[in-house]
Amino acid sequence: MSMTVISADEINQLQAMFPQTDSATIKRTLLKEGSVEAAVMKLLALDQSKNPEPPKKPETKVEEDEDKPWACPACTLQNQAGTFKCAVCSTTSPIKPKASNLFS
Repeated sequence: MSMTVISADEINQLQAMFPQTDSATIKRTLLKEGSVEAAVMKLLALDQSKNPEPPKKPETKVEEDEDKPWACPACTLQNQAGTFKCAVCSTTSPIKPKASNLFS
């Protein structure tokens, strides 16, 4: 049975890259994976599974007043009041239509 030797430099390198990960996890991962490169990939996957970032949605300001002209968020054209698609690029208006106008 062969024994894998881990150098202090390899452990220090991984600890610098993953300061929130405890040294026992780093050593265990390095032993199991067999190389610093493979351990980095595994630790990255572990780190992302602990702190997954939700996908970010672009923020769009929703206007309430459909009686005012509005600037298209895509092409910046000033569109006429009461319209809900841009006259140039057909982007949907950020203005919410009043419920009374939805079925008229």
